[in-house]
Amino acid sequence: MSLNRFKYLLIVVIILAGCKTLPAADTLKIAPLLKTDVYDFNLKGPVKSIKEYATRYTPKELSEEKKTYYQAAGFIDLFLGLSFTRYDRNEMKISRQRLLESFDSIYPDTSYYKRSRSFSYFYQKEDYKEKKEYIKDAHKLSSFVYNPLEIKLNTTFTTTYSLKVQKDSSSVWKGNGYDYIFDSSSKIQQEQKFYYRDKDRDGIADSKNIFYNADYLYNEKNQLIKKEYKIVYKYPTKVSIDHGIEIPALQDIHPIEEYRYDDVGNLTAVYLYKTAEKQALLFLEQYTYDEHNKLIKLKRIKRTDGTFVNKHVRVINELFFNDQGEVSKVIAYNNDDKTVYATRLYTYEDYDRFGNWTKCNKYLDGEITKVPTSITYRRFQYYDD
Repeated sequence: MSLNRFKYLLIVVIILAGCKTLPAADTLKIAPLLKTDVYDFNLKGPVKSIKEYATRYTPKELSEEKKTYYQAAGFIDLFLGLSFTRYDRNEMKISRQRLLESFDSIYPDTSYYKRSRSFSYFYQKEDYKEKKEYIKDAHKLSSFVYNPLEIKLNTTFTTTYSLKVQKDSSSVWKGNGYDYIFDSSSKIQQEQKFYYRDKDRDGIADSKNIFYNADYLYNEKNQLIKKEYKIVYKYPTKVSIDHGIEIPALQDIHPIEEYRYDDVGNLTAVYLYKTAEKQALLFLEQYTYDEHNKLIKLKRIKRTDGTFVNKHVRVINELFFNDQGEVSKVIAYNNDDKTVYATRLYTYEDYDRFGNWTKCNKYLDGEITKVPTSITYRRFQYYDD
């Protein structure tokens, strides 16, 4: 697909005006954060594009036994993968293509390649404008610290293949949207996630189905302390809530998420339970800060359907951070939460003028050796270049 064709589609595709008029949030002590793709990946500066390429395992390929061992560690994925990703000026991802074997070998953006090789992303301009205005003065935490007041954008997604095949069912626009309800003091009272379809791609949604309503509860300091979900989708599928956790839609399940803070207002823990009775902890993050309120350690437990079935996958990770806020070490624990299963180390050799690293060495055996297990390189292009 040509660049001009892509720009044209980006302009004309407006799926649904999914967000109501939002109040000003200037007076909120805990300001919401707009969930953008640049921020999510701890990127800095006016990023226009990024190419990320990793060498294969060195100095020799890992054995199948070693690969199985590392996969069972359940390490958190910190990288974009072999890809060429473009962003707009609003820090939102607009396309992603797979790299082949070098920075300059990209899967062509045509329907002749598999659907998994090239993706396009679209955002609703009015929705973005309103939500951006609401959070214009929000303070950004470390991207590794979850912000329970994040504002999500309405998006739609398609592959290159579906853009080419106009009459096939794959050309139907599909996407997720989010509406927010506020109280008189501008605090979020409810988040609603919905799914929409535009079969004839005329910019008007043909159907809108609500996934869930999530009610927000605050303490006397205006800190969000609980989010109560009500799954309302009535089809035999799963509904994705925060942190990528999926909940069966037809079961009478009401997940809750709780938040803890320290004396100076830092978020210290997130607990997501499958039921209102706090049965089955699905997700946990605990944050440790230094005397300057800088994140130095994160502990994560994430249980999905896959980990419940495959008991060999470790679900407990502990992350440590360097002075630049990048991950320097990840420890995977056995399910007893005491004994170490595996350790992965990261060192960074080069940074660009915005503070984004351009070379990362990975050591999968928890020991700094002369030759890293793998090396990841990144090339950035910025809007001010």
